[in-house]
Amino acid sequence: MMMKCLFFLLVVAATQAYVAKVAEVVPTPVANRLDVFYSSSFQLALELGWIPVQNSANPILGYKVSAFDQGSTVSNDQSNVFKEVIVGADATSAQVEGIQVGVWYLVRVQAFTSTAISEMSPRWWIMLHPQTRDGKMMYSVMK
Repeated sequence: MMMKCLFFLLVVAATQAYVAKVAEVVPTPVANRLDVFYSSSFQLALELGWIPVQNSANPILGYKVSAFDQGSTVSNDQSNVFKEVIVGADATSAQVEGIQVGVWYLVRVQAFTSTAISEMSPRWWIMLHPQTRDGKMMYSVMK
């Protein structure tokens, strides 16, 4: 009898912890800009900016930016992760270094707390083109 009671209490505690984690909904950040530049290490980089979010259940601890390599065509494929960058809660942008000319990248951001992560932000795609004769950087951005 004692074992049944202990098992029941364990199941109840585990279920409550699971429900608490599932119940938290973290607001989804909205990306508001996407740029290309040369980083301080002289690599081509993209920078995704977003509007910070607030969460009433738990404080936002940071943001995760994911860049997916799309190859030469635009798609919604998120199976080929190029890089992921994590920044603190006070950040409103993040840089992904090492992008290549002629490759489409799908870029998204998520906010996270100690117990949950938001949905991914709406999609942004970017492709860097070869520099012009006068050295200007050219790129295409799509939402």
